[in-house]
Amino acid sequence: MICISIAHSSKFRGAANTLYGINEYEMSRQASRVCFEILADNGYACTLVDCGNLNDTEYSIYKTKLINSMNPQPDLALEIHLNSSEDKSAHYGEVLYKETTKSYIAKTSADSICQYLKDGFTKSINPLIYTDNGPIADERGLFFLDKIHCPSIIVEGLFISNNEQADWLKNNGAQAYGALIANGILNWLRKVD
Repeated sequence: MICISIAHSSKFRGAANTLYGINEYEMSRQASRVCFEILADNGYACTLVDCGNLNDTEYSIYKTKLINSMNPQPDLALEIHLNSSEDKSAHYGEVLYKETTKSYIAKTSADSICQYLKDGFTKSINPLIYTDNGPIADERGLFFLDKIHCPSIIVEGLFISNNEQADWLKNNGAQAYGALIANGILNWLRKVD
């Protein structure tokens, strides 16, 4: 089973790009739903976690308790984000995972997602403004990765603060972002099945 967690909540919307009128929660919500639908349509068991209108602290605790109490435990939990930076030219994508005894699962799924993001973005975004940083072991102790018991990853494929990448999101939709992530997961699942 794959557990897809929507980043942030309607109360705590995460990063935003005011020029394009988009925020991280709404983009994550749309991308996560598309990812869920594609996986389900391909016959994979999956669940979607949306923390609705909880605040920042509440949603983090609620989400981890909910995912950790799932029976059976998910084979993989992922959270779809958008990155943000003061440097408006930041343009790389990455998928973060936690080094554990089960990190092979997280790292190989992250690697597959990175490849699909890179291939998808470089066909529509000039390759000079998108760099794939690949799967990265989390060294910051990110709450989602640190507290979830099953293999878990955080996808940060685009910078919402980069106007060219925000324009891609606005024009192609979070649905296209979610589809790229779903196809990366499907590719990984087909290799491990």
